[in-house]
Amino acid sequence: MLVEKSLRSQNALKKFFESLGVRVLVTANPNRAISSALSLDANLDCLVFSAIELGSDSIDAFNSLSEQSGLEDMPALIILTKKQTNIVSHVRCDDSRKIVFVPIDIPEVVAILNMILRKSKVSLDSQLHQNFKHNDDFDDDMPLPDLSLQEN
Repeated sequence: MLVEKSLRSQNALKKFFESLGVRVLVTANPNRAISSALSLDANLDCLVFSAIELGSDSIDAFNSLSEQSGLEDMPALIILTKKQTNIVSHVRCDDSRKIVFVPIDIPEVVAILNMILRKSKVSLDSQLHQNFKHNDDFDDDMPLPDLSLQEN
């Protein structure tokens, strides 16, 4: 599940994760993502929180995973900009939860996803990302490289 406020970024990130063979559910509400992850019918392999626009709301939800019964081992990523130094120190990472910075380094994200998903026995085919070696491999209507322009 992807948590992102900006429709433009939602579309870009959704397209990116789908290109890796990942089914993507999208919400703009971090609390809704937690509720969905807790529901018995949710079949989520990973949560991806974007803090580019949601800031501390995404960080709070991301950090709460380790405290939620049933979600302690839920793999999760949080996307930040390198300019968000004022909030990056508040992010609590562990073996199941990692930070990704924009602009997104595609091979790095694939490696991180494989690492955090390993505990849940889900993995991406490492060959899938070969079509997307660099951010500028995306077409103009998928603005992954432009995510850094939306920094706070």
